[in-house]
Amino acid sequence: MSYFYSSSTFWNIIDLSSTIMVITFTIGDQIEMDYVTGKNIAAIASFLLWVKMFYFLRIFHPTAAFIRMITEVMKDISIFTLMLIVALMAFGNGFYILDGSGKDVIEIRTMGRDFW
Repeated sequence: MSYFYSSSTFWNIIDLSSTIMVITFTIGDQIEMDYVTGKNIAAIASFLLWVKMFYFLRIFHPTAAFIRMITEVMKDISIFTLMLIVALMAFGNGFYILDGSGKDVIEIRTMGRDFW
């Protein structure tokens, strides 16, 4: 458990997840799982392996500062992303009510129907 409680928890989770996904894909390929499922697992595993490449780029002095900068920006952008999603939902809700959910009939109530 100390592996996950260290200061580099994000990189540890990426490391473990990529390993699990590669093993899952390899076993699934051997037992001939569904093509679409295998493709999805392979895509996620490939993406995680590329993210893991950033971990290895931290070793070299020229790239270490850039990786640290990207990591810090991603941490700081999370609050902005939350605020952006709330603002988009607020405007979306207002426009949904104004549009009448795409109906031309004025008598249909906006509330009380399925949002999607």
